[in-house]
Amino acid sequence: MEKKMKTIQYLVFLVAVLWSASAWSQNLAGEYNIKVTGSNVHLHKSPAQSSVNANTTLKITQNGSRITMTFGGFGGVSAATIFKGDVGNNRFSAVWWYKGYPHETKVVWGTVNGNKIKGRMIYPRVSGRQGLVPGWVDVSFSGNKKLVINPGVIGGIKPVVPVIPVTPIKPVKPVIPVIPGLAPVLAEDCLSFNPDKVKVEDEGDGTYLLTDGHSRMKVFPNKKEARRAKKVIRHYRLNKHCFIGRPDPSLEYWLKGSKAPKGGLKHDDCIKFNPSNLTLKKEGSRWLLRDGSHRMHMFPNKKEANTALAFIKKYGFKRTCYIGRPDPSMTYFRK
Repeated sequence: MEKKMKTIQYLVFLVAVLWSASAWSQNLAGEYNIKVTGSNVHLHKSPAQSSVNANTTLKITQNGSRITMTFGGFGGVSAATIFKGDVGNNRFSAVWWYKGYPHETKVVWGTVNGNKIKGRMIYPRVSGRQGLVPGWVDVSFSGNKKLVINPGVIGGIKPVVPVIPVTPIKPVKPVIPVIPGLAPVLAEDCLSFNPDKVKVEDEGDGTYLLTDGHSRMKVFPNKKEARRAKKVIRHYRLNKHCFIGRPDPSLEYWLKGSKAPKGGLKHDDCIKFNPSNLTLKKEGSRWLLRDGSHRMHMFPNKKEANTALAFIKKYGFKRTCYIGRPDPSMTYFRK
């Protein structure tokens, strides 16, 4: 009987180990060094195809089987391209689609084996916006997860710390004073950069990239708008690019440190508004930000609309400015 019980215990232990190993193999979370190879195909320009051969990064976060994949930039694809998807049976698939920019999309899929990942990305572009050359990017990628070494673990074995019994002490809950009229702190989604290093690069497909030499900040449909964006950034000394609602941002704004840009620049295309007169109105499933009867901006949900309103009031924005209307390639706010 005792021998039978030990056999059962061993089988239970073995199943647990195998289940644990299987579960671990499904864990993609981490940062990867990625090698990308493939081609960028153009339908209406020559040469009709250019090769893509680059090194970049990939960051994956995971919640259960749901994953978020953020690629660094490489030929034909902007940095911080965020895919949403799923993982199972050591395979994954994810998609990027911007509903405000429906003439392009991106899809990735592949396999994972321990710390190794490999897959494929296809990025079709169809006509629909000035400067966007129809075609597609088709690449394969592979790489290894970056190892995170815990200094407290030597040779993979954590040192045993002797347990010293102590008398438990009931934790004291800190008393946080409530200050009347003080608004809650809002988390911001911003990327920092050096305005002195911002430059414009020809993408070779009719579009122009705004970059600081490290990240692909924005892609513009023509050189004129890209150069105007660079001029705006340099003039106002902007060094933060902020978003509301990524990976499909419903609004962007730019800051100088922790303050709103102010002053003016010749040929600024701006519309003045009264921040104290702003309201939100539900229209179907979406939410409209308006200044009195003037329609300013539409949001996909109430949360993003409220967040935008809060930041506009926080920084005291009084003007919405555009580059490239009627289909602006860049929006910024200033006082």
